[in-house]
Amino acid sequence: MLRAELHLPEGFLVLFVGYLYKLKRVDRLIKASANLSKDFDFHVVIAGDGPERQKLESMARSLGLENILFKGSIPHDDVPFYMAAADVLVLPSETEGLPGCVREAMACGIPVIASNVGGLPDLITNEITGYLANDEIELDKYLRVIMSSPALRATMGTNALDFARQNLSLDSVIEQIEEVYASVSL
Repeated sequence: MLRAELHLPEGFLVLFVGYLYKLKRVDRLIKASANLSKDFDFHVVIAGDGPERQKLESMARSLGLENILFKGSIPHDDVPFYMAAADVLVLPSETEGLPGCVREAMACGIPVIASNVGGLPDLITNEITGYLANDEIELDKYLRVIMSSPALRATMGTNALDFARQNLSLDSVIEQIEEVYASVSL
């Protein structure tokens, strides 16, 4: 029902959320999708806009990928609904801090496949809450694993949600801040 309300297709759903500029490397996801389309039936939803959008749409068309849906910019209040409708979030960036979309995906109980850069290893425990991909080959490999194993995907989603509850909720963040203050008190 949620997918119908968001005008999203049924079946396996890969989600990217973010600003479409070169450093986000959405081209890696499109290239992986071209390879994966030979073996799997799935859709990729790209939620976001930016200077690379036309180039990325052209790339998808030139590769004959009809399974990639460019949704454009979506209201921030709708992001959790897209997350809840997705099977996996992919963030193939060259550089990142602690991206909100990864934290939101984990809080929605979906696994994340992201580049092994910046603060992402602080959020994602490889093979537990998702996968950290070092290159396009690993992105392809990990998407294959996630698509092939609903049980693993469910376990990773549960682990991601547990991590979010323990480390990213308001109560846990306040507790962590209090611990830091207590450790430096006179």
